[in-house]
This record gives sequence, structure tokens and C-alpha cells, in this order.
Amino acid sequence: MKSATGLLLAIAMIAAPAEAKSPPRYGPLAYSNACYEEESGDFSGHRLLLWRLDYDLGFFEWSEGPAELARTEELKISEDGHIQFRIDQNQGSGPTTDYLDVSGTITEEGAEIVIRGKPYHLPRVTNYGKTPSCPALEKKG
Repeated sequence: MKSATGLLLAIAMIAAPAEAKSPPRYGPLAYSNACYEEESGDFSGHRLLLWRLDYDLGFFEWSEGPAELARTEELKISEDGHIQFRIDQNQGSGPTTDYLDVSGTITEEGAEIVIRGKPYHLPRVTNYGKTPSCPALEKKG
């Protein structure tokens, strides 16, 4: 009986998903699925840069045509990693603001964010070198 119970416990431990680690409370964090298109050289994707001090400061970069960068507004990060913020897509250059709300979860490993109802995965970046090239799309022949 003991061996069957032990076996069941071992199986349960293996089958249980690993719990994601909460993000560090202090320091810089970068999450990105950004890449450069080889043919055009255009930036593609999203990048979230956070500086966790006694307060949290963030910047969000995205592309819808040319790359855009905006400081996060109303940034809130909970202890368990839930994040929400908004960005002004006009970045103060237009006569009105055009807010985009972003929410999701950040961990030590990555960020899962939702923009306009669409989910995005941004792996955590620790190598701040050159932004990688985008994966080549398969050519249909």
C-alpha cells in the first residue's frame, strides 16, 4: 500500500505544472517578442521595458508600420505579477489622447499580455544586444 501511495504522489508531482515565479521586486526587466524583418529592416513585435525601483516605471514599444515607443501610464504591478497600464498612442503629439489599455501577467520567465483582446507572449530578455531577425516564413512553392 505504501508503494502505491508513493507512486501516486510521484505521478501527481510530475503532472502538476510548475508554478511561475513572480517577477523581481527591484531592478530592470525586459520582455520582448520583437524582431527585425530581414528584407525591409522594419521592427516587428512588442517590447516591454520595466524599471522596478521604489516605484515602477515602464516603456512599451510596438509596431503598426513604423516602430512606436511610449511611456506607460497608470502602471500597476501586483506582488503576484499581474500588470496593467495604458499608453497614449499619440504620445502627446496629437490634439487628443488615444489610449491603449494593456493587461496581463509578468513572471521571471516572460510576460503574457492582452492588447485589444488579443494575447501576446513576450519572453524575458536578458541579452540586451542586437534585436534578432524575424523567423523566415516558409515559401510556398
